[in-house]
Amino acid sequence: MSTSNEPNVDEDNQGSSAESEAGTDSDLNVNSEEESSGEDDSAGDDGEWRRIAGVCDRGAVPIHFSATPGYKNIPQGISKPIEYFNLFFTDEFIEKIVQETNKYSDQYVEEHEEHLSTHSKSRVHQWLQKGHTNKEEIRAFLGVCLNMGIVSKPTIESFWDTVHPSINTPWFPQHFKRNRFQLLLKFLHFNDNSLYNEGNPDHALYKIKPIIEHLQEKFIEYFHPGRDLSLDESLIAFKGLTPHLRQFMRNKLHAKFGVKMWCVCDVNSGYTCTFEIYGGKTREPPVRGTFNVTHRTVIRLLNQARVLNLGHNVGFDNYFSSPALFQDLYERNTTATGTVRSNRQGLPPDMQDTRVLNNEVAEWRQGNMLCVKYRDGTRNPVHLISTKCSGGFTHVTNRRNERVTRPNIVNEYNRIMGGVDLKDSKLYAYLSERRTLKWTTKVAMYLFGTAVLNSYIIYKKHTRSAVMSRLDFMLSIIDDLVRHYNPQTTQRRAREEIEEGQRQPLALLQMNETAQRRAREEIEEGQRQPLALLQMNETAQRRAREESEEGQRQPLAVLQMNTLEHRLEKLPKKKLRDCVAVF
Repeated sequence: MSTSNEPNVDEDNQGSSAESEAGTDSDLNVNSEEESSGEDDSAGDDGEWRRIAGVCDRGAVPIHFSATPGYKNIPQGISKPIEYFNLFFTDEFIEKIVQETNKYSDQYVEEHEEHLSTHSKSRVHQWLQKGHTNKEEIRAFLGVCLNMGIVSKPTIESFWDTVHPSINTPWFPQHFKRNRFQLLLKFLHFNDNSLYNEGNPDHALYKIKPIIEHLQEKFIEYFHPGRDLSLDESLIAFKGLTPHLRQFMRNKLHAKFGVKMWCVCDVNSGYTCTFEIYGGKTREPPVRGTFNVTHRTVIRLLNQARVLNLGHNVGFDNYFSSPALFQDLYERNTTATGTVRSNRQGLPPDMQDTRVLNNEVAEWRQGNMLCVKYRDGTRNPVHLISTKCSGGFTHVTNRRNERVTRPNIVNEYNRIMGGVDLKDSKLYAYLSERRTLKWTTKVAMYLFGTAVLNSYIIYKKHTRSAVMSRLDFMLSIIDDLVRHYNPQTTQRRAREEIEEGQRQPLALLQMNETAQRRAREEIEEGQRQPLALLQMNETAQRRAREESEEGQRQPLAVLQMNTLEHRLEKLPKKKLRDCVAVF
């Protein structure tokens, strides 16, 4: 057969994989074939492999799909986007973040008390002045993080930049203070940091374990996927230090370094049914029985997703696929299709020695399992196995709208392996990939973005009326998250502390630090007279006059707020002479 065929089989399935690349860092775990080689697996006892002609192949015995796909356990009457968001971000989950963040801030202040006493300009002093965070503030913080994924800017400070009109976005300073946001980023925690043991291998994921357990439970609770699933890896881009979690994957285009995560996703919608962050070979339990590490990983993930014994069809790449795994899944009423490495045990003994020309196939069958060796164009042969497909070819239309002929198993693989890629493409469209030194923050924001994407998929399935676009859905959530938070609340708290005698009124009368900086810049540029620096804030003047009239303050106190010596001591000598000349 001499048609121009171009199957969409990924390059990482062509024998040599990114998982075999060598690393250069003791913190860098590079995936190697050692985990999946040396297997003690076999292809089952349904007879020997036999060479077949595709047109005569009847295929495997079909397995009935008995699950009911779609949303489930959705409360009655919910319709707003924020209500779907709250399915995953419950009050208990937010309260856990609040408690651990406040706990870590107290631990930090206690450990750095001496440093803070000698560094009066540290932002941490503002945290001490304004107090602990609460649920309203954490929800508003999440809303700001979501909006940062929609409004992209180069740095965190640029979101609050009011000096350059070209990038000024008033929404951010109106709804959150920059310093407060950065302090929350600094203290954001999800588990008790005092119990973390860096030397304990079981504590590699300790800091984000509450997030993992909570979202794994909620992803399964509210949605059951369709028949077709894909199990593949996602890479959370990160180059910083991690507790032996960082991986290098050569074939990834988005990022080659990061934290790897296994995902089970619905092929049609991209819904993430469950996930598992890869902790490296040393984190795996010892081998038991005849199953290797990858085999046990697949069974564990599909058990977590609650999709075994229901007739689902799962797609794999060559990292997981083996005849033993596919036979085990078939016995659990689950079919599978995937590329396979040619050195796996249990494959046809004459497969490697069999030569195929361009656009030709060699096919073998053993019971319900089909094995195919296929060469397309100038590529190396691709090896695939399946417990669902039959042999032979099918006419299809490729991306260039051309009619081509491809093996049935290649068409099935291309159709079923796109679930995780679909999820990633949707997720990164509105995900804030802010650079950070903390891997926990990077992974947490990735998981939060996945939860928001899942909430939108459930919203689309559940809504009977007109469906919002994903952008409108997220904007509605952001508006509701920040609606009940007022950044001026901290000022109200300060006034209450003054009334209770916990703070001096002078703290409320200090001119805004940004206004001081602008005034000094304008003086240096000749746009403002130095006398402008001596003008007290208009609101402070009014309050001082009212207190003087009520007998709570001497009128002289108004003149003492911003004395000439206090304001001019920061000016250069040349500017000081200018100030004297003005007077």
